[in-house]
Amino acid sequence: MKIDFKFIIFFLITIILYFSIGGVVFTSLYFIMFFMFILGVLSIVIYTLKINGRMEQVKEHYEVFDTGKLSIVVNNESRFFLPYIRVLNKEEEIETRSIRAKNRMHSIFMRYFSRRGVYKFSELNMELKDIFNIFTLKKVISPVHVRVYPNIKEIKEDSFDKGFRDDELKNMNSHLEDIYSTRELRKYNPGDGLKRINWKVSAKHGELYVRIGEENTSIGYLLVIDMNRSIFDGNEEGTKEEILIAEALGVSKFLMEAGKDHKIVINGLERKVFDIKNERSLEGLIEYMIDHDSLGKKPLYGFLNEKAEIFKSAASIIIFTGDLNENTMRELLKIKNNYNLITCYTFESERTEKMNHEGIMVRFLEE
Repeated sequence: MKIDFKFIIFFLITIILYFSIGGVVFTSLYFIMFFMFILGVLSIVIYTLKINGRMEQVKEHYEVFDTGKLSIVVNNESRFFLPYIRVLNKEEEIETRSIRAKNRMHSIFMRYFSRRGVYKFSELNMELKDIFNIFTLKKVISPVHVRVYPNIKEIKEDSFDKGFRDDELKNMNSHLEDIYSTRELRKYNPGDGLKRINWKVSAKHGELYVRIGEENTSIGYLLVIDMNRSIFDGNEEGTKEEILIAEALGVSKFLMEAGKDHKIVINGLERKVFDIKNERSLEGLIEYMIDHDSLGKKPLYGFLNEKAEIFKSAASIIIFTGDLNENTMRELLKIKNNYNLITCYTFESERTEKMNHEGIMVRFLEE
């Protein structure tokens, strides 16, 4: 709380003159200023207890690249007129108003959301003054935690790369074990399905062993989102990352609405896998993206090399990366065979233009 020291000094001088000289003038000044001081103290105490502010969402859903509109509500629950209130974001003034007794004020606060995530708005406050401007009180406006969702690019069928060959998906009959399931074996128990028996290991040890993990008959559409930290260095605003995520989610939504189940693998700080079969599973992926940034440490080419066999079993592989380098392209060419199709979404650069794609479709994203 701030105090107007000019008033305090003048009040002290008036007190000295009142007790040392007296007279009508100094007596009047003393009592006027005394009552001003008392009323100022009482009003600021009441305002402290009875004035409160909070932020409210105008919309339920905010997305990246939106200029979000939020409402700041200040309630005057006292029976006294509030002559001065200033709403501030740090030190930047948003609005200055007065509020009648038992009334409220609505102020609009605009914020551009350049990145997905949770915005807390903890630096909003309000500045109150008593009727005589003696005391200035600052109070924090209760923030609302706004969840900003990733943008989802609208993918149209006529602009979508053809190459997801459904006839080949149906004809594929790959029985490779899913790398994302546990590979450990255990001894056979009555009731275990015969399909889960590992006959080679069982024959070697002379007793039946079954897989703990499940088998995957085939992978139709496999999407890989590269969330490595290094590929977005130098792009502090995060625009490239958000464009890449928007494109990946757009393709996933397109496939889901077309009734095509698919798997999404995220090469991030943690390896996360999503099986997208319906709108609910897609919402789970979107919620994950709100709380996780691109902080991965493993290069994409290292990840592809590690999981080459399972990628070869996918009929259609779609890669989303901000850095399509020679090492990554080399691994993709190893994975490429006559039975799969690979589409790579990335940003255009001199390096990518010179690369020999050799049948790998490369689509450039617009920044």
